[in-house]
Amino acid sequence: MVEGDEFDEMVEACIEAGTLVLDRGSEELQQIMRMLLYRLGQEVARREEEVFAGFPKLHDGA
Repeated sequence: MVEGDEFDEMVEACIEAGTLVLDRGSEELQQIMRMLLYRLGQEVARREEEVFAGFPKLHDGA
């Protein structure tokens, strides 16, 4: 698994590539890119949650 700065660089590269594919790619490539970016977003959220797991929550999410 990619960690730290390498992960951040990978995210940035995927977002940049995603912009190009969503602007110019075929429908199939656009669909694949949307799935990739969605999963990448999930992974970013998971990592953020992991980092902040020990901190008290400021609200209950309601």
